[in-house]
Amino acid sequence: MKGEVHWLKEVQKGGRVLILDDESVWEVPPYHTGDTCTWDLVSGISIADSDDPAFPFRLINKGLDESVDARRRGKRSRTPSCAMTITRHPSPSSCIGSPA
Repeated sequence: MKGEVHWLKEVQKGGRVLILDDESVWEVPPYHTGDTCTWDLVSGISIADSDDPAFPFRLINKGLDESVDARRRGKRSRTPSCAMTITRHPSPSSCIGSPA
C-alpha cells in the first residue's frame, strides 16, 4: 500500500471520500475537500504516513503535487454479478430465466 502509486478511481461526497484503483476507500477531513473535489482520475496517488492521529495517512496527488490527510475506511465491496438459472421446457424454443 504505502510507497506504491495508485490511480484515483472515484471522488465522492464532494471530495470527502476517495476510492483508489485497488478499491480502497479513504476519508478526507472537511478542510481538504476543496482540494480533493477537483482531483481528476488521471493523476497517480501515493500514500505516506501523517502526523495526525485522526487521519494517519497522507494521500499525495503526484500530478498536482498536492497532499491531503486521510484515513482508510477499508475496501469497497463488489456487487456480485447476477446469475441466471435457465429452466428448459419441452419446447426447445422456450426457456424461462429466473434469478439464482
